[in-house]
Amino acid sequence: ANVINREHFYPPEQDLLCYHVEDNADPYEGLLEMTFHFTNADWKLPPSNIFGMFRSGITCLAIKDGEMPIFGNIAQQNMHV
Repeated sequence: ANVINREHFYPPEQDLLCYHVEDNADPYEGLLEMTFHFTNADWKLPPSNIFGMFRSGITCLAIKDGEMPIFGNIAQQNMHV
């Protein structure tokens, strides 16, 4: 979280990693890509596939902790195999 040069936003109702987005700014500018490492393959996701708009002016990491690993439709958008 300290690598991203944006003001943090702490939503009271959820435990999410969120950042403020300036008016009319690109909500993904300055956010980092994420790489998932698999056997014989690396899958790089751009910020637009791992962050989503939480509400106006707030973008949050769209990855949740859980027992079952699931790559949802947002993570897979614009991916061609």
